[in-house]
Amino acid sequence: AVEEGRGIYANTKAFIRYLISSNIGEVVCVFLSVLLGLPEVLSPVALLWVNLVTDGLPATALSFNPVEPGIMDRPPRDRNSALVDGWMLVRYLVTGTYVGVATVCAYIWWMCGNAEGPRMRFGQLVGHLECDKNTVFANGFGCDVFSSVRPTTLALSTLVTIEMFNALNAITETESLATMTPFANPWLVSAVIGSFAQHLLVLSWPVAEVVFRVTSLNLAEWRFILYVSLPIVAIDEVLKAISRRIEAKRAAQPPPPP
Repeated sequence: AVEEGRGIYANTKAFIRYLISSNIGEVVCVFLSVLLGLPEVLSPVALLWVNLVTDGLPATALSFNPVEPGIMDRPPRDRNSALVDGWMLVRYLVTGTYVGVATVCAYIWWMCGNAEGPRMRFGQLVGHLECDKNTVFANGFGCDVFSSVRPTTLALSTLVTIEMFNALNAITETESLATMTPFANPWLVSAVIGSFAQHLLVLSWPVAEVVFRVTSLNLAEWRFILYVSLPIVAIDEVLKAISRRIEAKRAAQPPPPP
C-alpha cells in the first residue's frame, strides 16, 4: 500500500512537471518573440492545438507510469512538504526555457540560416514592419515572406517534437532513461506516437492546413527539428543526476527528533 501510494504521488508530480514545463516553454516562446520584435512565431490557434490535443494524450498516459526502482528505499516524505519545492521549480524553468528558446530559434533559423529560405539578416527580420516592397531576399523571397506559414510551421513542429521528448523524460523523476526506459509505460509510448501522428496529419491535410495555417516540411527542416529537440533529453538527464545527488544527501541526514 505504501509503495502504491508513493507511485501515485510520483505520477502526480510527473503529470504536473510535464504540463508546467511545457506551458512555461510556450510562454517563453511568445514573450521572447515579442521582446525581439519578431513576426508572429506561433498563432493562437496553434497554441490551442498544442495545449488541447498534442499535450493531452501524453499527460494522461503519465498516470500509468510504473513505480520507480528503489522508491521504497527513500526516506518518508514530510507531510508538510510542498508538492513543488525550490529545486523542482528550477527544473521547470530550465526545461521550459529551453523549449521556448529552441522554438524561437527554429523560426529565426528558417528566416536567416536556412539555405532554402530568404537568408535575411537578423536586423531585417526584427525590422520586418519596415520592409520595402521592392526588397528581394535570397531564393527570390520578398516582403511577403514575413507572413509565410513555413517558418511558423517549423516553430510549431519544433515545439511539438520537444514536448514529445519531454513527455518521455517524465517517465521518471530522478532515474536516468538508461535505467528506466519509456517502454516501461507502453501507454506513454503509444500516446506520444498518437500525438505526433495527429500533428503530421495536420501538416498534410489540406483542410487543417487552412485552419491552422501550416504546411508540410521537407527532410532538411525535419533534420533541423531533431537537432534542436534532442538536447532536451540530455538537459533533463543532467537535472535528474543533480536530483539524485540531492536525494542522497537528504537520505544521509539523521532524522529529526520526534
